[in-house]
Amino acid sequence: TTFKKSPAGDWESLYAGLEVERNTFISSESSEQEEVASTIFSDDEVEKAVQPTFQLHQKFIITTIKSGLIAIHQQRAHERILFEEFLRGMTSNESLSQQLLFPLEVSFSKDELLVLDGVQEQLYNSGFSFEKAKASLIFKGLPTALEESQLKDVLDTLIEKIKFDLPEDTFSQNTLIAELFAKKAAVKTGKSLTVQEQLKLVNQLFACKDPQLTADHKTIYTTISITELDKKLN
Repeated sequence: TTFKKSPAGDWESLYAGLEVERNTFISSESSEQEEVASTIFSDDEVEKAVQPTFQLHQKFIITTIKSGLIAIHQQRAHERILFEEFLRGMTSNESLSQQLLFPLEVSFSKDELLVLDGVQEQLYNSGFSFEKAKASLIFKGLPTALEESQLKDVLDTLIEKIKFDLPEDTFSQNTLIAELFAKKAAVKTGKSLTVQEQLKLVNQLFACKDPQLTADHKTIYTTISITELDKKLN
């Protein structure tokens, strides 16, 4: 795969999805969010869920609730958020896409184009917008979670992942691709986040259908109660 870079404009950062929002931890505008939160926090804790957050070792986001504190793995949390966004886009055809100022042409071998042709619908539904050329794809839009600089790596990884092992049923295909895209696009351990970005990430996580585990079943957060802290300090 070769990558032809066109003049680039000013791009939003990888964390554009973490823009400042002055909403509470559980927004009253979303009944679904409230239902999810109620399975994690007691009624009185929902009211007190928004507390100052801080980042620990650029890996964990720490926030407090009435009964103690929550430690959230920032990379896994963002993976979960993006996984559900990509999967929702592929199943409902309602993906978020950013249009490029300048088209990007990526060259492929004949075999690579055949592989991508097999998941063309998933690519479109994930937010990719492109046209086919003789030995390349010309991209005019990307998912909002991806940066222009990530395109080549994402496509190369996708091709390697599915060329010998693409599930037969559509749901499994969507799940595999959504997980891959989420891992590539997620905020990584070692990245410093502002308080606003931390709050946005936490808010989005607990709006997910399954905020506890990543798509590959890794734990995203843990709670530590005041009782546990008391025991450790006695």
